[in-house]
Amino acid sequence: FFNNYPTENHLSSVFDQNLKEKVAEFQKFMCLPIQNGVVVPGTWASLMSSKGDTSRPGTGADMMTPLTSEMIQTLKDNGYQYVGRYISGGANKKLTAEELERIFNAGLRLWPIYQTVGNYAEYFTAEQGKEDALAASQQAEEFGFPTSTVIYFAADFDAYDYQVENNILPYFKAVHENLDEKY
Repeated sequence: FFNNYPTENHLSSVFDQNLKEKVAEFQKFMCLPIQNGVVVPGTWASLMSSKGDTSRPGTGADMMTPLTSEMIQTLKDNGYQYVGRYISGGANKKLTAEELERIFNAGLRLWPIYQTVGNYAEYFTAEQGKEDALAASQQAEEFGFPTSTVIYFAADFDAYDYQVENNILPYFKAVHENLDEKY
């Protein structure tokens, strides 16, 4: 949102109408309750932390651990409608067919996440993106996901600009180019 804001050295001491509009776009994108371009604590939290404003209500949760029936019921009781679960990873992280059945039987919707490591820049290469795309496609097929399912991929570290340019973007470009056309 802020990349197109013309400033010298990307910094400005002027909060003009253009920047206010960009802040409002960001607030809308983040589904913040205030979307008027005024930078309030929830906006700052969303700008400064990958978790955003943890006090705002949500309807979806990214879950790293397997969901029991009790956990699923707690999510539903608290207004959650969607869960993100990993279709890759170790036994304590990876979605199982039984868990998938529990999630769907409870009426929740699921978004599949593919991530094996992804917590350091050197992991993200075009070649790794190609390998991950093929593995994710195969795993989604094994779970029986419909062919229109969107699979999410994760970069799980705070990257510098040069790491985004040199590592993450080539990785995701390769994921996009190599992900089986079904997904």
